Amino acid sequence: MPIVLNTRFEHNIIDKYSCLKKLLRITAYCIRWKKYNRKSYHFTAEVETDELNDAKLLLIKLVQKQYFCEEIKCLITKQNINNKSKLKLLCPFIDKDGVLRVGGRLNNMPYIQADKRNPILLPSQSKLTILIITDEHYRQLHIGPQALLASIREQYWPLNGRNLTRAVVNKCIICFKTKPFTFQPVMGDLPKERMQPGRTFATTGMDFAGPVKIKVSNRRNAQSGKAYICVFVCFATKAVHVELVSDLSTDAFIAALRRFWSRRGYCTTLWSDNGKNFVGANRKLKELRDLFSSKEHQAKVQRCVSEVGINWKFIPV
Repeated sequence: MPIVLNTRFEHNIIDKYSCLKKLLRITAYCIRWKKYNRKSYHFTAEVETDELNDAKLLLIKLVQKQYFCEEIKCLITKQNINNKSKLKLLCPFIDKDGVLRVGGRLNNMPYIQADKRNPILLPSQSKLTILIITDEHYRQLHIGPQALLASIREQYWPLNGRNLTRAVVNKCIICFKTKPFTFQPVMGDLPKERMQPGRTFATTGMDFAGPVKIKVSNRRNAQSGKAYICVFVCFATKAVHVELVSDLSTDAFIAALRRFWSRRGYCTTLWSDNGKNFVGANRKLKELRDLFSSKEHQAKVQRCVSEVGINWKFIPV
């Protein structure tokens, strides 16, 4: 004897619960009550897997009859589906259980499961579709929208599935807490030196990096020494020029500066750190801090760059 339930009652059940597993258990108990006599049968055992699958198929068929009524009538009467229907391009058909599925050309491949060959069609407006996607999202440990859609399509084919999976992931509280949006501060205006077009390295910023280890000579057992890297950055084009400095003496720095000029040409403005930002640095940078803070070093470098018409500026504290 076929099981017939009230369609209106079933839709009220779908709208009432927000958990797919609970909805399937309640529907399975309703099917039990319909099959057996209430006085002679006691509901003591838990529902079985077959009963849950039957309950799911029953709910899917009721939802399909509600949203795909015209398409199902056309398939039963063997008429062509309306060209304006969303199911026209999916080549739908009704299987032996009365479920509307997606058609295709893989029916002669027995090693592929039937649900993968012909997934079950689900309407995008039904709450049952949202419950199925949400349950799969929890079962797959909160995967992203694309992976969730791929996992859903192994058994179902929800219409407008991409937007539905995105909506489920965006409304998930656990996913929202694990992926918080960091605050992005508003950046200040760029200095005018970086906005003026000009020759490369016309306005240059300079800073030190290191120390690094280098070989004193090319011999096999040569000792390693300590050196520093002087980095020159163009304000306009962000071009970078690197020079190796043998030590932190003023003469070594001026030699690196002259090599930079010989390679890139004289710059009109040269910006550098005034050395006070190294106050909290570690002991390895103490020598570099002392060099940049030295009045003798600043005066000697200023005298060197003034001879070639370069305006040296220090970053204010």
